[in-house]
Amino acid sequence: MVDTSEEQVKDIEREHFGPLYDRYSLRKFFFDLVEKSGIKDCLEVPAVGLASTPGIWSEALGEKGCNVTLVNAPKQQTVQRWECMGIGDRLKIMDADVDNLPLKDNTFDLVWNYAVLPQQKNPTRVLNEMKRVSRKFVFVVSMNKFNWGYPIHRRNHERKNIPWTHGDTELFDYGNMIGLFEKSGLKNVRKGFLDVVPWPDGIGFRDLRLHGKNLQATEWECKMVDYVEERSFPLWMKLVYIFEKFPTPFLMKLRYSHLYYVLGEA
Repeated sequence: MVDTSEEQVKDIEREHFGPLYDRYSLRKFFFDLVEKSGIKDCLEVPAVGLASTPGIWSEALGEKGCNVTLVNAPKQQTVQRWECMGIGDRLKIMDADVDNLPLKDNTFDLVWNYAVLPQQKNPTRVLNEMKRVSRKFVFVVSMNKFNWGYPIHRRNHERKNIPWTHGDTELFDYGNMIGLFEKSGLKNVRKGFLDVVPWPDGIGFRDLRLHGKNLQATEWECKMVDYVEERSFPLWMKLVYIFEKFPTPFLMKLRYSHLYYVLGEA
């Protein structure tokens, strides 16, 4: 009998504290948004998620009682997790061309996506579609190019001659994203920061290693799934969130935030 334990260990990828915390930060943001705005019907488009936990980004909206539609999310894994959390009845998954959504105008209170708009072939067209189907808010989260770890990440890709797969770097600048929102006719556009932490954004070492792996054949371990299902989060996350919400100067927020968001009204 062949011992495959070593091979199995090699195929296990564990999410580290960075991705775990950014989900916690976004979760807190969504809880606050739902409580303040009363949104009920939400669309994530496209909802590609991550290889480790596809469909996870909108779970907080489902937890808060929202009806959530995910576009182009992997169905089996996503449905299974939402049902395990007891919110499967609030989930709908559909496949669609994000440039031409088969949805009526003014259908959703919130239309949003996470770190994928810069990767689209035509971000303006996708954003216009998001605005068309929204009756209230359009919300985009993106990588922040002003984080102090971002130049190292870029340089590591160049040094190792690894293709840059994270999208148009111009849209990692919140100013350019705001301009895109305003050009699309969205109103009351404002920005903010998420995942504001003392360590640098993924400086690329793990990213480069994952480029060489077959992610489809990788088994992922993600503690965030357990935290959400148990409704219990570790103390370190709560302490980092206190750091994030501390009233620090704008330039400090800009340099330490891994993510920024832009929120506009349809």
